[in-house]
Amino acid sequence: MTDADALMARPIDSWQTYLTAAGWSPAVRAPGGTEWVQDEAPEAIWLPRSAEMRGYASRVAELLRVLADHEGRSESEILFDVTHSSYDVQRLRLRPDGDPGTVGLIDGSDSLVGIKKWILSGAIATSLGEHQLVLPSRWSGTVGAFMNESKLATPSEGSFIWNVITPVGRQGQTALPFDPDAPNVDFGRSVTMTLYEATSAVKDAAVSVVQDDQSVSEAFGARLRRGVSANLCEGLIETASDSRVSYSVDFTWAATHPGPTTKRITFEPPEIEVLTDAARDFRGRAPREDVTIQGTVVRLVRESRLRPGEVTIAGVMAEDWEEQFGHFWAELSDDDYAAAVRAHEQRAVVLATGDVVRVGNRRRLLNLRQFVVQSAPDADD
Repeated sequence: MTDADALMARPIDSWQTYLTAAGWSPAVRAPGGTEWVQDEAPEAIWLPRSAEMRGYASRVAELLRVLADHEGRSESEILFDVTHSSYDVQRLRLRPDGDPGTVGLIDGSDSLVGIKKWILSGAIATSLGEHQLVLPSRWSGTVGAFMNESKLATPSEGSFIWNVITPVGRQGQTALPFDPDAPNVDFGRSVTMTLYEATSAVKDAAVSVVQDDQSVSEAFGARLRRGVSANLCEGLIETASDSRVSYSVDFTWAATHPGPTTKRITFEPPEIEVLTDAARDFRGRAPREDVTIQGTVVRLVRESRLRPGEVTIAGVMAEDWEEQFGHFWAELSDDDYAAAVRAHEQRAVVLATGDVVRVGNRRRLLNLRQFVVQSAPDADD
């Protein structure tokens, strides 16, 4: 039974908005209120005209019961959606071991960090407007404003549910019906759409790896789109915490801005492990900008004086000393190639700065900014 004070706290407008978005229509209007009907509903519901009327709480309690039976959801979940009718809601339902409605303190705090990363990845990807394997660490003011307006609502039971509400309608359409393909879709709804589509895509890819024995690169490569990134995968991984708790994600669209039909997305421990491999693969293949390679020239190739010379540098990324030693290919100008020839003859250490990209099993250094011969070993060495 829902608390009477909770029922009294919801304004009439919120109920009307929710009912309209859910497909109910006013059928009979009377001085005391309005009867609402829906073709598929077995019974009508009565919405009082004012919360000041006698018996208002009992009337709304009956309305809520009918909605819960008709939608197959709990009364508390529907009441939550009525309260937050102008927000999109993402429900992340953790399924840890233990008592219902509880989660371990460490697992819970870890999952919150992951949820924040997941939401932020969708916002950054939306603001960029293009696909990137690894998202930048800096973001626009629009992203910052969106994150500040997004909220964490009171957790719900069943097993343990984090409710994240994100803003909709601040800059876009506010009247029903809402067209998700309209050009004036606001930033908040675009973020939710990016999150839903990208999360669905990585779920499908993970299932293909687990059930169909596809490789990570093949499964995820076929599903790359805006929002699918290392950052998104890492947010979903951390949502499961170090305990690898199973969880599901449900998307509910703001009643003021109805959206497309969605399905629950569930992640099990084997799929989380696949996401770990995918995130690592994305980061390995994504370009790394302004990287300095420190090493020695071990190979020189120049087919003609009319073509640039290519060198192979054996070394490490100077900014990341834990990076595994490897080989980097780079094309050099005439002057830099001549310096590379001398460095190779002298076994000198060189520094080369550019953008590192992985092409197949090779790492190439593109957009070369500098090539410097740093030192040569002593003659006695």
